[in-house]
Amino acid sequence: MALPLLAPLIDLMAVYGFFFLDRTSTLVGWLAMLGLQALTAVIAFRLDREPLRALSALPVQQFVYRQLMYLVLIQSMVTALTGSRLRWHKLQRTGQAAPGAAAPGAAAVTAGAAGPSAKPRTRDRWFDTLRAVALTRVFIYHMFPVAWLSFVFPAMGVMFAIGGSLMARSIDRGAVPAITNRIRRLLPALWVLAALLVPAMLWFDWPERPAWSELLTWVIPLAVPPGSPWAEPVSTVLWYLVTYLWLVLLSPALLWFYRRRPLPAVLLPLAVLVGLETVPSLLNPATASVAIDVATFGACWIVGFAHRDGTLRRLPLAALLTLAVLSLGIGAVWALTHPSTWGGFDLNAIPIGQAFYSLGFVLLLLRAAPAMAWLARARPLDRLVTVLNARAVTVYLWHNLAIAACFVVGNVFGVWRLGMVGYFVVAVAILVLIVLALGWVEDLAARRPARLLPPRDKVSTDAAPPDGDSPAPEPALPGRAGPSTAAPSN
Repeated sequence: MALPLLAPLIDLMAVYGFFFLDRTSTLVGWLAMLGLQALTAVIAFRLDREPLRALSALPVQQFVYRQLMYLVLIQSMVTALTGSRLRWHKLQRTGQAAPGAAAPGAAAVTAGAAGPSAKPRTRDRWFDTLRAVALTRVFIYHMFPVAWLSFVFPAMGVMFAIGGSLMARSIDRGAVPAITNRIRRLLPALWVLAALLVPAMLWFDWPERPAWSELLTWVIPLAVPPGSPWAEPVSTVLWYLVTYLWLVLLSPALLWFYRRRPLPAVLLPLAVLVGLETVPSLLNPATASVAIDVATFGACWIVGFAHRDGTLRRLPLAALLTLAVLSLGIGAVWALTHPSTWGGFDLNAIPIGQAFYSLGFVLLLLRAAPAMAWLARARPLDRLVTVLNARAVTVYLWHNLAIAACFVVGNVFGVWRLGMVGYFVVAVAILVLIVLALGWVEDLAARRPARLLPPRDKVSTDAAPPDGDSPAPEPALPGRAGPSTAAPSN
């Protein structure tokens, strides 16, 4: 098990050595490792009396297949460390299918295989719409950074609340599969970004080049990955992935605590945040930044648990409105009386204000369950919501690059005559091209056939009940420009 675990490190060291160390020595070392793999493969093929011509693909596999195997390695390692069993990934067989066509009633058998009480899997279009609005608001904010947008729609809190609700449903079906599935959905798009951005940062000027160990955060983002100054608009938005990943890893423990002590569970992240913000910290800046981000949105994540369990629905409306207004008031008053020295009254620069205000906002949104039949009738808008949900990770990771590039591209075509609106149109066009080029990675991560754009799904036109099933794509990632110690950007 130890040697396979070194494979990602060997790849990273090879890239680092090629750019910063002696290239000849690095290439010789890489070829030596390839030769060792080829030797062991030849021995294995000879023992099994297999033809050796299949080994001709071995060099090519080092660049594609090898990296895909890291997913299998991570899943196996997590399973071994947790002591759980890894199930076989096989189709359920009902014995009702006829060759070339489905037998009459096969759909009914499949739908009822889980038992008469099983509910059909439907998409919660209310959640989908909230996620699409959050992504759109983030894109607009980064293009037109005004502080009042953070009060009109605190996108980060909304997205973490949705993530918490969906995570609670998944944990009920198994904690380890829930964590591995979320990681599998989150990381491939990041790896594609890293494969394009990290070599470019290493090749061009990077005044404070990080140690190779720091580059590992581009593989498993337990801390904000490092980036060069010119790539900062792209690299700093990765704080959201870091926070999301930590909340996913902590979710089994948080859900266990919430179901035994609901109110203390919601208050715990707020108390930790107040302590981190008001008491001198012994943590280093990078660790403190991650801790502040997790604590800021931890309460919203746990309110998502309450939505999934139906607690918000059972709570008297008067009590819920009182809690929401109180939380909104605390957040707004704190923000107005504790403006940031660099962000003013922007909630994204004021973690305590952000935490309380977002909590009150999501209490109201998650209690609501409006009928969404109107969305199906507005077909262009319905299609846009579907695409934004299916390509959320790609949109989030690349939208700041599109904004940075729109000024260079726009000047070539004289867009400056139209002002910021013209540049905004160019940024949207660039982002659309990126989504078409790279969005299929999210399909593969979700184990769907790769497509330029997602197909038109048949979805529920009403918001799902608090305990309903909602297999909406996640994580959906709106964001801000950087971690809690950076400039405001949401």
